[in-house]
Amino acid sequence: MSTIVDGCFYFVNRMAAWVRSRSSTGLLASGVAAGAAMCLYKVIKGRRRRSSLLNTLGGTSGITPYLGFVPTSAEHLFYALDILADTYGDIYAIKLMGRESVVLTDLESIREVLKARPHSYLRSFNKDEILPISGILTSEGEEWKRNRRLTALAFNEHNSAGMGFKQWPSWLKDWWALNGRHIPSAESQVRQLRKLARQGDGRIVWEPREWLTPCTLDSLCLTTFGMDFYFLNPDGVTIAVGTKEIAESIRHFLKGSTYVLDRVMFPYMTRNRFPWNLNPRIKKFYSSVERLKKFANDVAVQRRREGGELGRADLLDKLLQLEKNDLEGNLVTFIIAGSETTSVTLSWCLYYLSLYPEAQARARAEVDSLGRDPETNDDLEELPFVESCFLEALRIQPPVPLLAHITTVEVSVHGYKLPAGTPILASTRKHMRSNAEGGTFFK
Repeated sequence: MSTIVDGCFYFVNRMAAWVRSRSSTGLLASGVAAGAAMCLYKVIKGRRRRSSLLNTLGGTSGITPYLGFVPTSAEHLFYALDILADTYGDIYAIKLMGRESVVLTDLESIREVLKARPHSYLRSFNKDEILPISGILTSEGEEWKRNRRLTALAFNEHNSAGMGFKQWPSWLKDWWALNGRHIPSAESQVRQLRKLARQGDGRIVWEPREWLTPCTLDSLCLTTFGMDFYFLNPDGVTIAVGTKEIAESIRHFLKGSTYVLDRVMFPYMTRNRFPWNLNPRIKKFYSSVERLKKFANDVAVQRRREGGELGRADLLDKLLQLEKNDLEGNLVTFIIAGSETTSVTLSWCLYYLSLYPEAQARARAEVDSLGRDPETNDDLEELPFVESCFLEALRIQPPVPLLAHITTVEVSVHGYKLPAGTPILASTRKHMRSNAEGGTFFK
């Protein structure tokens, strides 16, 4: 024992002598190196102590040393995870960007996660606060429950029906009528496409995503704010400067949201601070968020002054009871949640109807039998086959093919114990494309 103690004292004395012989700069560098070495040692020790999910669940460690699988894009990741499920089964582990993650593709396991989500899981992009807004999409736990409770009433059947054209107040109908736009975004889309007709044969060649996105934004802004920002403007209407600025902010916000969410694995690159805010996309994204929040608050203040006298039937009117931050955040959230998802689904549905002319003919006949443009929920219920076409497009090509979460406590999924901090990737697209759900063909 005395030999060990003497050895320790000798080591300490030698270290003290070495420190005294070093310059302050060298000492600082040595301290940094020692600290880094200690952190690396703790990481390695922690990894050794933690049982490997790859050994427990089976899966792949990828081909890149230490990092494992490194996707080149979000779509690359989605397809790779689906293909690997064919080899490793409904639940497996993968080393993704240096971290072991669990992939789920079966319905029961995905339900387990979603059912326990407010308590035991949080969304991956919320862990690092990727989106700088408050609201139902970016909140977790009790805060998420509160936001869901506050916003649920705005989307019940009665209020949703109240946003249909026949339920609009007379002043809004008259305003649209004066502008020749009874079904504003739909008729704008038709007129816009007619302008694309080729000389000679009159054929219209168009790219759905290019034109359906502004159409969707027009519908979304009308139902959210009761205002038209003319994302589609086939008639060349003169647009006020303020309206143009808000429309441009919405565009920057949507592009920026896609950009930062694609970089969820590198959250530091999405921050509004030097040097990342030198990136024009990051800079425009954060400035657009502030501009839209201010706009939402200004409109809400004006609505409260009206005291409900005009009987508006938009989403903002249903949410005026919310506090300032909740109202701003949720209104901005609805823009990101309802625009790209809708235009993508519309595009895929048109694509599949083009591939299957028999289905297209049946859908056309059903719409023609209605005898008018659908204006209410009752009208939509008269179009069951058209609805089934959209649902089938959603099944095969869901706009959100992967739900990414992180465990906040130890959980049990599919009978396996998973520690806190485990990334969970639920591939809903893989499940919905399974043979049990109809396969990969449009049926």
